Amino acid sequence: MASITRTKNGFRIRVSVVDNGARKWHTTTFVPKASTPAAARKEAELHAQLLEQKFRAGTKYDGAGMTFDQWVAIWEKDKGFGGAIEEGTRENYLDNIRLHVSPAFGQIQISEIEPLRLRALRDDLINDGKAPATVRKIFAAASGVFECALEAGTIRSNPCRGVRLPKQRTSRDLHYFTAEQAAAFLEACREQEPYQFYVFYLLAIYGGFRRSEILGLTWDDINYEERTVSIAKAVTRVKSGTKEKGPKTEAGRREISLPAACFDVLRQLRAEQLRTMLQHPEFKDQNFLFTQANGSRMDLSTPSHKFLKIVGKYNATHKEAEQLPCITLHDLRHTSATLLIAGHVDIETVSHRLGHSKASVTLDIYAHAMEETDRSAADYLNGVLKNARKA
Repeated sequence: MASITRTKNGFRIRVSVVDNGARKWHTTTFVPKASTPAAARKEAELHAQLLEQKFRAGTKYDGAGMTFDQWVAIWEKDKGFGGAIEEGTRENYLDNIRLHVSPAFGQIQISEIEPLRLRALRDDLINDGKAPATVRKIFAAASGVFECALEAGTIRSNPCRGVRLPKQRTSRDLHYFTAEQAAAFLEACREQEPYQFYVFYLLAIYGGFRRSEILGLTWDDINYEERTVSIAKAVTRVKSGTKEKGPKTEAGRREISLPAACFDVLRQLRAEQLRTMLQHPEFKDQNFLFTQANGSRMDLSTPSHKFLKIVGKYNATHKEAEQLPCITLHDLRHTSATLLIAGHVDIETVSHRLGHSKASVTLDIYAHAMEETDRSAADYLNGVLKNARKA
């Protein structure tokens, strides 16, 4: 039975057929020639009947003549992006398509886009310096459009499946500070920059928090008595600016213990904010830990830019052997996890602090640190048994 829905310019028709025991749905748009609503509806119903007959007979779907961009619009509606997924994620999907895929294939009929063309797109993205994870995200979005056309019977296969994508970074590709480097970085930050940046990076290292989680913190999330920080929200960028969102998984909602020294610097930061509010009327206290000059939440890009500036300035004044590695802000999270594992903290605890849904995720990411810990354990046992034999 066909499903016929009135749209702004015509009708959206969905029909289904059973192919090898599996039901497949086919979607198309239809613009009637009739001028009255009743006649237009009848015309659409007749078109739907003809489509059903074609599908049962194995005739190629009419939608094969539609362009890739036209299928993007259908895909967006079919997936219910309006409310099915978080707004920032939806915009990322569509932005990846519009920025990287549509310029190459937007006006080409979707049935004519073959794996060879997509391999060329992959190579162009890699040559432009896109990270493997970015290339994979772009192709994941494009693949969703092709899957939509495949389900509708427009194409026989998803051409993205014929493209070998660059491998994700492994645990050995992760970058991080050693304990000595982390201490040197924090000291440089405290000397060079406003105090709130020192506090920001201190939380990143001690708590292993994501940038978006730190910027989502308010003073209500700080429990001085229990010495915990509550992570219950994060900040994401959307076209209208920024907005708060909940954690991706329930494990992302967590309370993390920090040492007393961290709460001393948090108290000092709050006192500094209150003084600023009294001295500068334009500063409106909105309860955010990290702020702009007017009291609004710090922009998402600011911590990353400041981080690179601090590392660059530090390295410019130190010998090569003493310089800090050129890592990213997110690598402070890796620094936290790696130092914890090196300190023999159990993997379940590390996983909880990072907000991972499973300890196996943590093990996969930080296999390098576990290998080092395993070697330390072997050396420890060797020393214990040697001493036992001597005794």
